[in-house]
Parts: sequence; C-alpha cells; structure tokens
Amino acid sequence: MSQNLKKRSQQTIPILKHCLKTPFWMGLGLVIAIAFTQQTLIYAQSFSQLQLHHVTLSVSDVDLVSQWYADILGFNIRDRFTLTRPDGSKIQVARVEIPGLRMNISQFDGSVSPNRNGERQGWRHIAFQVDSVDDNYQRLRDRGVQFLGEPFTYNPPGYRIAFFRDPEGNILELYQDL
Repeated sequence: MSQNLKKRSQQTIPILKHCLKTPFWMGLGLVIAIAFTQQTLIYAQSFSQLQLHHVTLSVSDVDLVSQWYADILGFNIRDRFTLTRPDGSKIQVARVEIPGLRMNISQFDGSVSPNRNGERQGWRHIAFQVDSVDDNYQRLRDRGVQFLGEPFTYNPPGYRIAFFRDPEGNILELYQDL
C-alpha cells in the first residue's frame, strides 16, 4: 500500500467512528465512507496506468545514428553505455531525448539497417509535432536531409506532414495540426 493511500485510510477511520455514534450521522457517515473509499480506489488505480518510458531503435552504427539525431534533430545525448546480456553478448546503447520522447539507440550483433518502405510490419515511423512543417522541411533539406516527397496536407482531418529518413532508413515524420 502506498504511503498516501495508507495515510488517507488512517484519516478515514476516526471520521467513520465519529459518524457512527449518532443514528442521523450514521447514514451520512456510511455514504461519505463509501464515496471516500471509491475515490481512494480510483486514486490507487491511477498509479497502475501505463506510461511511455522510451522507445528503442536497433541500428547497425550506434555512434553515427545517435550523433545524427543530436546534430540534425536536436536530441540531447543523455549517456552511452554497454549492456551485457545473460548469454555474454554485448549491446551498445546511446540514450537520447527531447521533451516528450526518450529513445535508446542500440547496436548489437545482427542489427542491420532496415529495408523499409513503410508498408511492412514493425515500426512504421515516429512523428514529431512542429509549428510549421514547411519551415522545418526547408531547414532539414538545407542540412542535407532527403525527404520521401514534398510536404502535403490531409484535409479533413486538417494536418500537414512530410516524411524523411534517418541515416539507416528509419522513417520519421514532421507533423503540424492545421
């Protein structure tokens, strides 16, 4: 039981005992206790909600790809380390992040650049929301990023997008709500 939940339960018991001393308050006390219990259960359940922690991108060159995400897209390289699996094989990991997204870029024996056209199973793309697709499209093109086509608009529902690839062919998207 969490400390907050335990504290809330301890606060409820004296209130409930007081309410049970008189018949009038007995009914009201029971209603309050039930409502408080339901609120406490909802409060407790909120801690078991799923929350995104990170995504992992498998690459053939962890240094090249992590540096590209830092230089071209402005990710911060948080740290770099080597993991050792139970079988003794090694995984090279660079953790990179921007507000709202943490990504582990990982290289291990057998990891290769994807041959994706965007229609196969697996990671389709990651979308980055921007204020202006067109401004960011031009900025990235000026830095040598190759796009899969010109920016375009879906209307409805009302958004503008443009797709490009990282150095290993993973598809990324610029996304703008209109």
